[in-house]
Amino acid sequence: MLCTLGSVGCASQSLRSAHASNPGGSVALRNAQGSRPSVAPGRLLVRYLRAGGVYFEWYGQALMTAPFASNYPIVSNRKLTRYRVRDQQRRRGDPFRTLLDQRIQPNRAAIDFVLGRELRLDSVHALLVGHGHYDHLGDVPDLLRRKLPRATLYTNQSAQHMLAGEPHLAGRVVAVSGSSGWLPASASEATSAIRFRAIRSGHAPNLYLLGQTFSWAPGAVDEPWSTPLSDHELDELKAGVSYAFLIDFLDPADPKHIAFRVHYQDAASTPPEGYPPQELLSERGVDLEVVSMPGREALPPSRDRYPAGVLRHNRARHALVIHYESFFHPVLDGERPAEVRLLDTLSGEPAEEFLDSVARSVDATPCGPPLEVEGLKAAAFTVPLPGEWLLFDTAISNPGCD
Repeated sequence: MLCTLGSVGCASQSLRSAHASNPGGSVALRNAQGSRPSVAPGRLLVRYLRAGGVYFEWYGQALMTAPFASNYPIVSNRKLTRYRVRDQQRRRGDPFRTLLDQRIQPNRAAIDFVLGRELRLDSVHALLVGHGHYDHLGDVPDLLRRKLPRATLYTNQSAQHMLAGEPHLAGRVVAVSGSSGWLPASASEATSAIRFRAIRSGHAPNLYLLGQTFSWAPGAVDEPWSTPLSDHELDELKAGVSYAFLIDFLDPADPKHIAFRVHYQDAASTPPEGYPPQELLSERGVDLEVVSMPGREALPPSRDRYPAGVLRHNRARHALVIHYESFFHPVLDGERPAEVRLLDTLSGEPAEEFLDSVARSVDATPCGPPLEVEGLKAAAFTVPLPGEWLLFDTAISNPGCD
């Protein structure tokens, strides 16, 4: 079971798909090597930042979804790590502990590595988090304090309560709902070229084992915390209500014109959770569907099992597949980058079957894929390497994409 959960050295180090155009249909997992590209007017710049983290830049404005770099092992050795435990006195004679015993402890070196030096973080005014699990919310206080001085966090009510004990975040956390409507991703709605809105979604079980499904930290936090996240164990960070986000990149010359549309889900969901209403899709379908790989394998088989249903519903032109790498292994090995591991619940058939479902559900068009890809690439999907930069044509840079 420990191998299944991703705790020891049994992870696959590559991704493959029969639909991929890479040599041999596979790509070795590693950190991306490319640097920030030059961006022609009207093209959308995207960078994958690990876990649920994606950076979007558009005409000098930027929006981010929260990455996670402070990976915690499922089983750790007290003598070899700095992770704290719930009761040091009780654990004094026991060097081992599990996820249930570890507290939130952001790893600043890993966070700095994941963000790198080429993001324009001062341009990020909106940081989006769809649910409150530690692998999405755990690094947020450090991100907002050290890296995103102008950003407001948009998340669920449970996460807002959990962050209430972070004094430097006062006034910087907004709880969204399905009725929040369109929100600007800049300090001024009048000048914002990016807008977004929350869509109520869900969270698939985290594990299917012996005929049973298991969910990590379900439920919500109903009262504001008075202490920071670092005073809390990982399992205290509850999911709360999950949200997907619809993100529009607008034509600066005509803000009523949507040049490119993204639908983002940071967790697999049960259909039709997270689906945008048809009246929104009548304005424009989804150019890029950002889907999280874990979770499909724990949902019952059906034609619309995630991500197939949402891809067809949104008439998605392309899928960006994220959150596939193990968050139980460190990002850094000392001061050097550690090897990139695939989450073990996805090794082999689950990952390939996920990508098969994407390929069957996307009506691929020439306007869908990014211009160049280091990771796994296909007409219907891209699986970016951690840290990879991507450029997408939009209705501005290529009128044929309208």
